Amino acid sequence: MRRNAPHWRRDAFFWRLLRPIAALIARRAMRFSAGAAPETPGPCLIIANHNSGWDPVLVGSSFREPMYFVMGEHMLRKGALSVLIRFLFSPITRVKGATDGGAALGIMRTLKAGKNVCLFAEGNMSFSGRTGEIHPTVGRLAKRAGATVVTCRLSGVYLARPRWSEKRRKGKTRCEIVGVYPPEKLKAMTAEEIQRAVTDDLYEDAFEAQRREMTPYRGPALAEKLETALYLCPQCRGRATMESEGDRFFCTACGLSVTYGEYGFFEGGPFETVALWDDWQRDELRRIVESEDGEIFSDEKQTLSRVNADHTTEKIADGTLTLSREGFTLGGAVFPIEAVAAMDIHGRETVVFSSGGKNYEIGSPYSRSGRKYVDAYRILIGAPTTI
Repeated sequence: MRRNAPHWRRDAFFWRLLRPIAALIARRAMRFSAGAAPETPGPCLIIANHNSGWDPVLVGSSFREPMYFVMGEHMLRKGALSVLIRFLFSPITRVKGATDGGAALGIMRTLKAGKNVCLFAEGNMSFSGRTGEIHPTVGRLAKRAGATVVTCRLSGVYLARPRWSEKRRKGKTRCEIVGVYPPEKLKAMTAEEIQRAVTDDLYEDAFEAQRREMTPYRGPALAEKLETALYLCPQCRGRATMESEGDRFFCTACGLSVTYGEYGFFEGGPFETVALWDDWQRDELRRIVESEDGEIFSDEKQTLSRVNADHTTEKIADGTLTLSREGFTLGGAVFPIEAVAAMDIHGRETVVFSSGGKNYEIGSPYSRSGRKYVDAYRILIGAPTTI
């Protein structure tokens, strides 16, 4: 422990220096407010839902004591920004689209050192406005940790900063402390009971909450990049035919057109919200995957890179990315479905996966939905499609 003492002291110094600045920025940029953070003896495992890249700032603003965030490994591949993040915050990293036990070990070591940890339990930001599946290991991790578990639900964040958008909207956001579970309470619960409690505490449907509150979220180009989340047309069943411009979201094949309004609801079209459109989309994609042969999706000019252990990337192939029920092909690279161990997405569009013990990512020089590949893959292997 003595060896790590300067590291802990440095982190605590910068936390106390930067937290008031972050809180001020959050209040002004996101109209953010927070419930009172609990005072608990010993370290806390803080578990929150995940909607945007602002979430660490918002949760961090809600607690006075320093905490260590679990974040995607891709955040360590951003040059000078990554160096700064590592120096100031010493994050615990996990590899998206891979089976990664290192993050769990990092969480346990940090808690045993008496430090707080913040975990975004979905492991992914929501595309639909609803809290996704809580990672199935969270209950077991919380039971083993020996720390107080605090659940935090972020609300309004999806409407203020949708994952699929490049634009920030001005509207209210909030962090609510939902549950406090001291170690003695956790000991009396099974891992399954903890998992259910966390799932219930964190669940948020942005549109159901908005129907009650009707808070405007104003900004420019409200619909732009929505095609990265909604990639099937409900009128003509077109695949990747949806595009956006300004506040308008439309199909280039059949002409279906809707407007995304400042309250987060569609004007015109068959669905009132992104979440309801997404419900239909998942059912339609399941029908496509299970009943149709041949190509499911494809995109041209894609780049396949291998992600190395030192956080560098190495280009492997480029060309047309094609997904069928048999697997993926990109240039000369072929990945049978059964050889892909995990698949995910970071940001709006970058697909990440692991195969044969190696980690890969697929990038695009133009905007396209990476989510459609992840959704189809999860259907093919029988996993939930809830991002």
